[in-house]
Amino acid sequence: QNNLTLLLCQTATIDTGIYKGTISFLGVDHAEGDPIKPVPVVGGTGDFALARGIANTSLVLTENKHHQTVSVFLFDVALSY
Repeated sequence: QNNLTLLLCQTATIDTGIYKGTISFLGVDHAEGDPIKPVPVVGGTGDFALARGIANTSLVLTENKHHQTVSVFLFDVALSY
């Protein structure tokens, strides 16, 4: 097959507002297809300890800066405890 598949392993730090900690994401991104892609939430720390859920991700912007490609994604996260 000629489909580009990416492994997503990311931790987001939340340190503003009333909730503080990290949220961990782990999943597969099929680069082609639906512009909104689900990514599993597999844990967290602090106020997000043992969090589970789903994040719908979408690409907002891609640009080249200083000979590097920079991409910005939007994560819409729904958590359960």
